[in-house]
Parts: sequence; structure tokens; C-alpha cells
Amino acid sequence: MKKGIYKFHIDCDSVIVEGIFIDTAERVDVLIKSNIYVDLRTICNDSDYHRVKLSKANIHLINDDKDGVKACYDYKLRSGYNPFDFIGTTENEYYNRQPVSYIVDEIIRKSKMNLNDAIAQVRDKDTVIYIASPYSHEDKNVIEQNFVKVSQLASEVCANGLVAISPITYGHTLLDFKEMPSDWLFWKNFCLSILNKCDKLWVYKIPGWENSNGVAEEIKVATELGMDIIYINHE
Repeated sequence: MKKGIYKFHIDCDSVIVEGIFIDTAERVDVLIKSNIYVDLRTICNDSDYHRVKLSKANIHLINDDKDGVKACYDYKLRSGYNPFDFIGTTENEYYNRQPVSYIVDEIIRKSKMNLNDAIAQVRDKDTVIYIASPYSHEDKNVIEQNFVKVSQLASEVCANGLVAISPITYGHTLLDFKEMPSDWLFWKNFCLSILNKCDKLWVYKIPGWENSNGVAEEIKVATELGMDIIYINHE
């Protein structure tokens, strides 16, 4: 994974917190885009700054040239504060007061899981897993494929003795018996009502998941509920 040299800077009114550090673009991107709050109470006297959400304004890439990064390592040019060394908390407090570096690594790990790894990490057989995946498409063949793919995943999870709910598997089947809308607007209340009663959200990363309004809304609600969210690779 390509690394770069970054400058960290934040003005806490009475104290300026800054430093030069080396890390990967992937980890920095997750730190900036995820709802991670960095605890700066050990540095800033103002209690208003004890929980800070960092942005691109606080972390700048200085150099990602391989030789430049190597020279920074060799000559120990890193200095000051590294945001990954602080204690952090996610907005939903699923990760509460843990090292920022650990939180970022966990988010990355859970964004790249295969099904077997995801199944293996479920300790309680009574855990109810909600499977989110894209459905709607202008091509009916793609809709059918989306139904088959998520149903295969859900069946594999259930075959391992776990409790998995795929609203698409259920809803798509009902459409064979009664004519009704198949879009997210119609099924939103149905899906979110079920999601509110589940313990985990698994996002199945089949083509189209990143652009799905339904999947985005399910992730948003699960985040607000403080659920553990895992992203399952499509293999």
C-alpha cells in the first residue's frame, strides 16, 4: 500500500496541534471520511475541543514520492503529533475511546470481508443479521440477478446456523403473488422497520451497491443505531 508524508494541523484557539507523519492514503481517507472523533483533551485546555472531527483542512499530503517517503523514514523527519496516536470515538460510539489507529484498521478490515470471515466472527447464534444489497434497475435481468445473488448469500448464512434476513429475498418473492411497486420509496418503511429490530448490518457489495439509495439509507440508519456494520465482498 502506497504511503505518503502528511502534515497534521488543527487550531484549538489557545493551542495549535500539528505534526508530520507517514501513513497510507487509504488509512488517511478513512480517518477523514468516517465519523471518527479525535480526543484532544490531553493537549487542548478548552473542553469544547475534546472531541474533534478531522477533515481535509486538518490533514494535507506533502509528498507521496517513494524516495521522499524513504528519506523521511531514514532521517527520522517525522515530528510533532500524529492523529492516529490519539484516542478516538465514533459518532455512534460503537468504538468508544479506543486508539484512532485501531478504529481505522477495524473499519478497513470490515470493509473487505469475505463471507466465511464474516460468519466466523458471529459468536452469538441468536444475533439477527440484516443483509442490505442493491435491487432496483432499469434492466429486469439485473433485478433478477440481484435477487438471486443476495438470496444465495442469505441461504449460505442460514445454512451455517445463523439468523439472516434479506428483505429483497422476501419482497421479490411477494411480487410474484401480488402486483405492487418494487421501488425503495414503497419498501422503505418495511425495510427500516425490520432493520430496527436487527443486531448487525451486512452490506453485500454486488455491482450497484454504492449507488443504491436504499443501501445508503440502511447504512445511515444502522450507523445511527450504533450497529456493527460489515461489508461483504462479492466473489
